[in-house]
Amino acid sequence: MTEARRLIAGTTIRYELSDWSDPAAAAFSCGTRPHCKEINDAIREKSWFLEDPRPSCYRFDAVTDEGDSTVGFAIVQVFRYNHPSRRARSKSPYLYIELLGLNTAFQQTPDPIAGISYAKAIMREIETALASAYPDVVGILAITSPTNLAAIGLLQRKCGFQPDADGEYREDAPGRVPRIMFRKLRADWEL
Repeated sequence: MTEARRLIAGTTIRYELSDWSDPAAAAFSCGTRPHCKEINDAIREKSWFLEDPRPSCYRFDAVTDEGDSTVGFAIVQVFRYNHPSRRARSKSPYLYIELLGLNTAFQQTPDPIAGISYAKAIMREIETALASAYPDVVGILAITSPTNLAAIGLLQRKCGFQPDADGEYREDAPGRVPRIMFRKLRADWEL
């Protein structure tokens, strides 16, 4: 690993940057639902490591008396994207959550100290610590499948993200599934 682990205040969660040698990536599984394959493959095959520019991949661990367990991974990067909607002509910097995946044992499960789901605790950390490290970003951006109800529930209902005003879209590649974009602007963060 490349840096010391950081604590998410008020939780059992510690996190650090992951790298090519991270053994926890090989054992990662967020489930068997159709959208999970893409997430599992990206983490296991470490495809994020080959992207240019390379995003930051964070590994989140639950640290308890029984030992450390990998909760999941988040891949984030600063990315200039159309603002204020997908079809807008101007672009602004966003913290883009390229991927957020939790191992199945930690899905729909509350952190024993915080009392909120591990996913929500990680999203709060992305908002407060990671995005705050980039003062020029106008917001946080995440893209998911319209059939990924767990991701939509986390983003929209639990974390206050809003669906993009331009609605669903398909990427310009054969076989790509519809996507929906969610944003949370800096003015809306719980800082």
